[in-house]
Amino acid sequence: MSDTFFRGAGPLISIILPSRGRSAHLLESLRSLYSTAIDRSQLEFLLKIDEDDTESQEVAKQAAQESGCVIKMWTSPRGNGYRDFHHWINSLAGVAEGDWLFLFNDDARMKTQGWDYGVLNAPLSKVWHKLSEVCIVVISTIGRPAANEFPLIRRDIYKILGHLSLNPHVDNWIHTVVFPLGCAYRFPEQFAIEHPTIDSEDVVRRETMEAYQSTDIEYHSAPMIRARLQDSLKLLDYIEKHMKGENEN
Repeated sequence: MSDTFFRGAGPLISIILPSRGRSAHLLESLRSLYSTAIDRSQLEFLLKIDEDDTESQEVAKQAAQESGCVIKMWTSPRGNGYRDFHHWINSLAGVAEGDWLFLFNDDARMKTQGWDYGVLNAPLSKVWHKLSEVCIVVISTIGRPAANEFPLIRRDIYKILGHLSLNPHVDNWIHTVVFPLGCAYRFPEQFAIEHPTIDSEDVVRRETMEAYQSTDIEYHSAPMIRARLQDSLKLLDYIEKHMKGENEN
């Protein structure tokens, strides 16, 4: 029996990356991903860029030309900024075609050569139920080894739940939902992402931190806690149902 996750007909990884007003950082972030990949043809980039951010739109076109990767860009109004973050992520996840959904940031840098090969060969045996559909794998952040901000999420989780998160703190949401089920693990130390603190004068960063004052309170509210528990139970129901089917076969 194979110890790797089920491989679908589409790309291996769909990289989900909303960005605003950081065109230079965005280009460096994209380059860090495709320049370190062994097989660029297995990457799909899904970008959400505000309709008035023409510099970032040009960067996306430039990266597509120089990389040869599939880079799809959705432009829309800025809306409520970070407060709408989970809506953007859920929308991009809904059109993704990869086996894995990879949440990434425009201020992050992949530092591991051949990281995509690591994803391709991620061991399924670390998941107790041995089902490919329900799992997340986290790549560590340099300097913050306990952080869970860069998860690779099986796309089936989105299909089962109908969303990845109901709150802008998407990485925390999905980890909190999946971790209690014993379906989350971390790649070895040699897989790492650099996520430095951008200049305090960065307007987008400042606005995001201001938004945290309300989004964090909402995240820890009783309705949101209940919603995460419901997500966990829905995934557990799926696991039990399909484990039973596997055992009967």
